[in-house]
Amino acid sequence: MSWRWAGKGLGWLALTTVVLVGMTLVLWWWGMDPRAPGQRVGELNTAIAPWRPAIQMLRVILWCLAGYFWESLGQRWLRLTPDQLRQWMHLRRTAIGGLLILEGLMVLSRLLGAE
Repeated sequence: MSWRWAGKGLGWLALTTVVLVGMTLVLWWWGMDPRAPGQRVGELNTAIAPWRPAIQMLRVILWCLAGYFWESLGQRWLRLTPDQLRQWMHLRRTAIGGLLILEGLMVLSRLLGAE
């Protein structure tokens, strides 16, 4: 049994932990308690409001590009075996489709909430 997967898994866990701790430290440095952000979140939400449609369009473009390059991502970056790649290709419709559905729901809620 190969333990190669364990190294990758622990690497991703370490990266996730570093990002979460880093974001928490940045938020505290900005004077915001991440556990109870309160008023600052409202200020930040208001500050990005003019760019929200552009940010959403960029996200949709990102998801479409991820769907288009899904196979090469699995082959070159993740170095999947042929059996893993077959499963990876079946995952594309679920993952990218789900993300695009969520983006559509966000647009719909924004349109209905604006009235």
